[in-house]
Amino acid sequence: MTYLFAQWNFALGLLKDRKNISGITLLHGIGGLRDKSPCRSIEELEFELIDRPDREISIHIPSDADLRPFRLQSTLNAFKAFLSAYYPDWSEVDWYCESWLLSPLLNELLEANSNILYFKQ
Repeated sequence: MTYLFAQWNFALGLLKDRKNISGITLLHGIGGLRDKSPCRSIEELEFELIDRPDREISIHIPSDADLRPFRLQSTLNAFKAFLSAYYPDWSEVDWYCESWLLSPLLNELLEANSNILYFKQ
């Protein structure tokens, strides 16, 4: 399922439960937000654990995300540590991201040292 950024922001505004574990904000959505899947905002990205027969982890890119290489690496490492500590049975689940930031057209439009191009790698 693809959700537009505006729909996601609207859904985040409807959150009813917010917790904080070791500096990581846990957002639990209410009805209509992808089968009530929790979304974890960790450093620069948001991660959604989609629990269905073919489990998936969806990566969301907030509009204010810092896409510099060292920030992304730190974010991914923090999320892997979070999974190991709190959801070890999710450690082998596939991750995916659907975003305009991954468009092949950006290769032609952006400079080689672009953080967006680094993120695509």
